[in-house]
Amino acid sequence: MRRFSTSRFIHQVMLPVTLVAFMSACHKWSTVEPGQPFAEEGAEEVRITRTDGQWYVLKDASVVGDSVVGLANRDSASFALSEVEKIEVRKTDVVGIVGLVVGIGAAIVAAAVVGFIAVCEATDCLEL
Repeated sequence: MRRFSTSRFIHQVMLPVTLVAFMSACHKWSTVEPGQPFAEEGAEEVRITRTDGQWYVLKDASVVGDSVVGLANRDSASFALSEVEKIEVRKTDVVGIVGLVVGIGAAIVAAAVVGFIAVCEATDCLEL
C-alpha cells in the first residue's frame, strides 16, 4: 500500500491551489469607448493607450473638452481624445476577491487536514 506523502501533497495540491487563489486579481480593467463617460462608473484609475502604443495610468481622470486629464505619477497629464486609441477603467473585481478568499480558505483547510494526517501517521492513531 502506498503511504501518504505530506511533501508530495503540498507540491501537487496545495501549491497550485494557493497560486491560483493569489493570481485572482482584486481589480480588473474594462475598456471604455473614447468619449464615453467613465468617471461616474466608479473608476479607480484610468489607463490611456495612445495611438503610438504608449500607455499611461491616470488617477482622478475626467474628460474636459476634447482631452482626457488626470494625474500621472502625481503630475497633471492631458491627452487629446484624437490621440487616444483605448481607454480602460480599473474597478474592484468582487468575483476575484471572493475567489481569493475561498482559495485561501481551502488552502488553510487542506493544510489542517494534511497536518492532522501527518500527526496521525506519526502516532499511529489511524491503526485499527
